[in-house]
Amino acid sequence: MARQKLIAANWKMYKNPDQTRQFFRDFLPLVAGHDRDEIVVCPPYVNLHAALEHGLTPIGCVGEVLEEREAGLTEDVLRRQCLRAFHAISAKKAAKLVIAYEPVWAIGTGKTATPVMASEAHVIIRAEAAKAFGPEFANQLRILYGGSVKPENAKALMSEEEIDGALVGGASLEPKSFAAIVKY
Repeated sequence: MARQKLIAANWKMYKNPDQTRQFFRDFLPLVAGHDRDEIVVCPPYVNLHAALEHGLTPIGCVGEVLEEREAGLTEDVLRRQCLRAFHAISAKKAAKLVIAYEPVWAIGTGKTATPVMASEAHVIIRAEAAKAFGPEFANQLRILYGGSVKPENAKALMSEEEIDGALVGGASLEPKSFAAIVKY
C-alpha cells in the first residue's frame, strides 16, 4: 500500500506572525496545483493563528546521537524510544500519528543520513509500531526523515520506499527552498 508522502516545515522558534503570513504569500504560488504530497507547516505556537487555515499534523520525533549510531546502537535506541512513545498514546490517538526519525547528530550540522541509513531506521520504527498497534496500523503509519533535508538531497531521500516524507528545518524557512524540496 502506497502512503502519501508528507513534507513538513519545522520552524521551531523562527518567524513571527507577519513573517508567517509573508511566507505563505510567497510559498503558496510556488506549489499551486501540487497534490502528490501533503504539505504541512509547523510554526511556533504564537504563529498558529497566522497559519491555521493551512492545516497542521501532529509530529513526534525519534532519533539517536552520532555516538550511538557509530557504536551500532541505532536499533536499540529507536526501539526503546518507540516503546516509550507508543505506550504514552492510545490507539485512538495513534490513528492520526505521524513520526519523524531525526538523528540528533544531523540536526543543524548539515550532515544527513544516507537514504539507506534512514530507510533502515524507518523499518525498525515501523516494526515497533506493528508490535504496539498491529500490522495494519504500521503499514499506514507515515514515518518522515528529518535532519538536514535540503533541495539537493530531497529526491534521493524520498525515493526510498520506507521514507514517507520529510521534516524540514532550516531549509523550510525560505519559500523557494521549501518549494524545491516539496517538488523533489
